[in-house]
Amino acid sequence: MKTALTFAFVHLLLVSLSAFSINFPLPPGVGEVLTYYGEISGAAGGYGFFAPGVHSQVQAVFDITDSQNHTVTVPILNGKVREVDLRVGDIIEQFYNEHVDNPKKYQRVLSASLCGAMFGLYPEAHSVRIRLEQLVPPSMEEYRNGVTRSWQKIYSAKFIKRKKYVEERRQ
Repeated sequence: MKTALTFAFVHLLLVSLSAFSINFPLPPGVGEVLTYYGEISGAAGGYGFFAPGVHSQVQAVFDITDSQNHTVTVPILNGKVREVDLRVGDIIEQFYNEHVDNPKKYQRVLSASLCGAMFGLYPEAHSVRIRLEQLVPPSMEEYRNGVTRSWQKIYSAKFIKRKKYVEERRQ
């Protein structure tokens, strides 16, 4: 019982230190063990939910247009399979990747890949436009006055199916 209480106390201490971003020197070996434990247990999570570096929710929407100019709008996340939505959501979050040399090129490659997947799902599509939108929550004052959240466009790219590609696929 005493061991369990000691373990719980140390865990809560690590969570508290992490939440307040408090660091202090530890003897060799102890620091590595506590760091490892904090990483695998989540005790070193930081808990910066409202920190400036945390982005607002982002969604990807596709406008799929066929050769007769009929357009259908399709969200990439459909809520049918949670795990798929989480993985695709992680891909969408890569639009914010700060560790790439050329962010515009990186975004273009991600867009092309996602739109390519949509061409595969909608073979009759002539063009696919991806729109990334960021959730803009109202301030508390605006919320009290009846203002609801809105989506702000942050990125858009259009891809058109090449005729040569269509002919090669039919053969």
